[in-house]
Amino acid sequence: MRVLHIAAHVGGGIGAAYAGLGGCGIEQSIVLLEEPVDKASLLGVIKSGFTVHVCPGREELVQLLEISDIVLFSWTHHPALTKLMIEFPNIPIRSILWCHVSGNYFPTIRAGFLQLFDQCLFATPYSLELPEVRALGRSYVQDHFSVVYGLGDLVRYTKLTPRKHEGFVLGYVGTLNQCKLHPSFIGFIAAAIK
Repeated sequence: MRVLHIAAHVGGGIGAAYAGLGGCGIEQSIVLLEEPVDKASLLGVIKSGFTVHVCPGREELVQLLEISDIVLFSWTHHPALTKLMIEFPNIPIRSILWCHVSGNYFPTIRAGFLQLFDQCLFATPYSLELPEVRALGRSYVQDHFSVVYGLGDLVRYTKLTPRKHEGFVLGYVGTLNQCKLHPSFIGFIAAAIK
């Protein structure tokens, strides 16, 4: 089986998630729509067994699509991926959307967009509770949606040793970006420490 992943980039969390998918016995390639900035993440993806195609031309992209059994789109609401989807070649594919945003606030997830794909994977079960998703009906949701956490190799966290301390710790793991970080996050923290 040949799986072709299409992503804007493999920096940070997405790079770690992809590195964790490698070495599973399936031939996997990834098309990156922009030049990698985070070379460490890119090397991790390559080391895990992916063949990487950076900014391929239209002809190369069509060839990759034609030989792939499944095409998986890593959705982060990135403009380069949106552009590709608008200009997508007229080629029949089996498609999966791996949605790396919760969809609760911007960038929101619309049912019509989700229905463009054969299957949808959410990075959190929270997305299954969105009104747009629930409106599709229980049967549709069960047949077309699943949850695959967008996390990388978690083995490294098994080596952590908890330290005793007073009180509690609040934190955030993820991109410090207004598209991913809840706009009231600081307010939540302030309310919790009062």
